[in-house]
Amino acid sequence: MAAHTDPPPGDSPDDTPWCSQEEFDNTLKSIVADHAPRVFAVWQVYRERIDGRIAGWGLAFEDHAFLVSTDRSLRMSLNRPEDALMGFHRGDDVRARVVWYDPAAVTVDEED
Repeated sequence: MAAHTDPPPGDSPDDTPWCSQEEFDNTLKSIVADHAPRVFAVWQVYRERIDGRIAGWGLAFEDHAFLVSTDRSLRMSLNRPEDALMGFHRGDDVRARVVWYDPAAVTVDEED
């Protein structure tokens, strides 16, 4: 068996970068932004808007989602975020819904 003779990455004259570091970093940021999962919460509503709480946080990808309950007792792999809701309904008094994270809705100051 012959020894592997290909040069390591970066040692070949054909391994020249296709763009500057700044262009490469901007391209990576764009790809990540285009493919980032959406963040959602499962919100439990008590009775007719008497009270509520965030019961879990999830990440929604194009073809599946993951959810972790806020008390860390439950992890779910889902086809879609709404598939988690049945696990968070409690009789007629507690209903669950998906609420999508909106960074523009943040009301807490960084100093709080």
